Amino acid sequence: MRSLYLFHLLTLLSIGFANACKNDEDCSLNGICSRWKKACRCDPGWIGSDCGRLDLAPATRYTGYNHTYEPPSPGDFGIWPNASWGGRIIQDRDNKRLFHLFTVQFSHGCGLKGWRPHSYIIRAESHSGPQGPYKYAHDVSKNFAHNPDIVWSQADKKYLLYSIGNDKQQWPRVGSHLFSRKLTGPWHFKLQEAFSSNVTFTDGSWQVFKRRERPKLFFSDDGEMTPLYLTNGVQEMNQTGAAFTLVQPVGTRWKRFEKDLGF
Repeated sequence: MRSLYLFHLLTLLSIGFANACKNDEDCSLNGICSRWKKACRCDPGWIGSDCGRLDLAPATRYTGYNHTYEPPSPGDFGIWPNASWGGRIIQDRDNKRLFHLFTVQFSHGCGLKGWRPHSYIIRAESHSGPQGPYKYAHDVSKNFAHNPDIVWSQADKKYLLYSIGNDKQQWPRVGSHLFSRKLTGPWHFKLQEAFSSNVTFTDGSWQVFKRRERPKLFFSDDGEMTPLYLTNGVQEMNQTGAAFTLVQPVGTRWKRFEKDLGF
């Protein structure tokens, strides 16, 4: 019995040493390493022994940009005219209650399975908060363009749009999560998930998606870079073409953000 007790004690000690941090990099730069406790104190929006996982709050069904099951047009080849995939949320610079979503749809009703060469970028709008629901506003590009991201350039006084294009160059299709103190590095990579394909909803239900990709975070604008919302392209089980854009809150700071805007 005493040997069993010592075994459990040694096991707990080994786990404690394994999770002990030495610097802020051990906390994924999403928290502070307490030198006294040798443990990470995570910033808001992050959890885990190394602060490497998003503290996701329940999502609300039928928000985001979810029009994948609308009926196709007579000239469509497929049956998913409004399938979408991921996107970047942008708060309007003049009207703080207006939110834009830059995402992709697929021409001719081809859906996600026809993403190449049918993907093109659109802009959608939400007047009911950053979670949406978003409604189509207009096309931004022709196909082929995929996985858009957009940032404000203070130097140019314009938004800069980046996307995958078609330059006939084959690049590796990989994805990863890295962090660094400086743009020039060194960069650090941890082999673990920041989120899973299991989504909990505000109605108490949950759903495991077949695919959950193209993550983008919407951060607070107070200088703290607190993650408030995560956007993904998601696809349900047993689907090939139907897909939509999911918006899920992170942590608790998003509640104050929406309250301050009057939502």
